[in-house]
Amino acid sequence: MLSGISDLNISGAITAGYETDPEFAKLVGTLDETSELSDRVGVVTVRDGQIKGYYQNGLGLTNAITEKYELEGKVITLVGCGSVARGLIDTLNKRFGEKVTINLYNRSKDKALKLKKIFANVNDVGGLQDLQDAKGDILVNATRIGSSKAPDDGKILTGQVISSHLAIVDVSFLPFETEFIKRARNQNKLIIHGGDMFAHQGAVCLETILDIEVDMSILKPIVIEYLKSRLKY
Repeated sequence: MLSGISDLNISGAITAGYETDPEFAKLVGTLDETSELSDRVGVVTVRDGQIKGYYQNGLGLTNAITEKYELEGKVITLVGCGSVARGLIDTLNKRFGEKVTINLYNRSKDKALKLKKIFANVNDVGGLQDLQDAKGDILVNATRIGSSKAPDDGKILTGQVISSHLAIVDVSFLPFETEFIKRARNQNKLIIHGGDMFAHQGAVCLETILDIEVDMSILKPIVIEYLKSRLKY
């Protein structure tokens, strides 16, 4: 596939179907820093016959958040150390440096400690059992917790944790309204929905491949309406 893209001189391609395949990233000639950190490739470009891979999740999530919420000077409580979380930390570090503070919580605390050693914007780290004491401006769930693939009965992403933050972010949209989002709505929190991130990811892919600026006022409503029509609440 990659050689075909190059031979045909196609500008690029969205390769999300191979995103979770660690072997695919090894086939791409050059990776941007976020893609290397995440071991994921979601989009490739071809310039002068050279293929370069990118991972769109970190930038897509950052743009979804900053569309609704000013991040500079804020404290983020981030749940998870997977590819989305790593991409977000990397993007925030490049854009804001230490002007945004991240407190990182993960099932494996050791993984969180490894990221703290890499990034100066990661401050405190803890396990999921420490999350109940977390306080900050914005709470980001970068895991499947609370989705249909990993149901949460409210013991991890609790009402107490939600109440200690002003804004809530969930990367999942399976179902479209996760229990985490519903609990946040009940507390009248500012919400950045998984669909917001999904729309911004699409924009990042298009902008990366085509070198254009995507009008989110057009793209986002279409994406959100599609997700609502296809996914159960």
